[in-house]
Order: sequence, then C-alpha cells, then structure tokens
Amino acid sequence: MTALAVLSAGSLVPPEVAADFLADFLAAHGDKPDSDLLQAIRQTCEDGFGWWIDPELCGLDRPATHMVEIALFGVSGFGMAPIEAVRNWRAAALRVVAA
Repeated sequence: MTALAVLSAGSLVPPEVAADFLADFLAAHGDKPDSDLLQAIRQTCEDGFGWWIDPELCGLDRPATHMVEIALFGVSGFGMAPIEAVRNWRAAALRVVAA
C-alpha cells in the first residue's frame, strides 16, 4: 500500500511523511507526459494534498502572483503557464527524492 493510500483525501500531509508521499507520487506519475502529470498534480491538489494557484482563477479574495504556483508534498514549482510550472515542479521533486 502506498503512502497516498493511507492518508484520506482532504488531510494535510505531515512533513515527516511528505517524502514518502512524494516518492510514491513520482513512482506513479513522474515519467508521464507533461499533460498527464499536470492532470495528476491538479487532481491531487484538489483532493487536498497540496495547492494549485492559477492567477486567472484568483479573485480579489485570493492574492496570487502573476505565475502559476504549485505546492505539493513539500515541493514548490512556479511558471508562467501551467505546463511550465509542472515541469519546474517535476525537476525540483526529482532533486528532492534523489537527495
């Protein structure tokens, strides 16, 4: 059973298990095409495991930069477009897992 299967959706990921969740997520999705990884990251964030901030969807009540921002399992990625943010998140996540 993967770490993701253990934690129920909508729960915050404690820092002490975030590395396990990150490794499981990358094992399942890390080598997929950018568009598939984008969907997986978005769904995982919507399920409560991280944040996806799209400036086009933010109103006055949700401040954001002009960039797409991803924060998932202790790893952040930013980009001018969703695909760029996903690529940057993947690069950072792979470095974290390799460390």
